[in-house]
Amino acid sequence: YNQEMGNTRFQQKRSRLDASNLHLNRAVAQQESWSEESIMERGRELAARAIEIWPGPTAGPAGP
Repeated sequence: YNQEMGNTRFQQKRSRLDASNLHLNRAVAQQESWSEESIMERGRELAARAIEIWPGPTAGPAGP
């Protein structure tokens, strides 16, 4: 989508994002604006979701 929409204004992209098959894109379409702060918040939300999905290894015994 992004390559096709290029530098089109966010307000014009919203309807296309809202019709996306990807839930993550539809969530972006619900935003009123897409500012630097919105992008940073989105990054924090995605990072938190990634940690929930892939929490990483638990601490195990120390080395030899």
